[in-house]
Amino acid sequence: MTVPKSSFTDSRCRVAERTRNLRGSSLGGMLLAGMQPVVETVSGSYPSPTLLINGIDVATGRPPTDQVCCRLDVPTREQIVTALQKAGR
Repeated sequence: MTVPKSSFTDSRCRVAERTRNLRGSSLGGMLLAGMQPVVETVSGSYPSPTLLINGIDVATGRPPTDQVCCRLDVPTREQIVTALQKAGR
């Protein structure tokens, strides 16, 4: 089983904190299972907020775009958990 890498773009947008909290609660299950995912906060030219698991945008399932903008498609808990499970295989 590989250890997933979770990256979050550093953002001050109004939905960033909600996405950060969802990431934290989703990672909790992996910690209970004995996995220690790599978690980092990065800055870059991404839509805000963007949560990447192993370089893939959780909300779209594709590599991130380089457009700086506010996004409305904030990832759900289910999307985050699914991405973490896929990455952990």
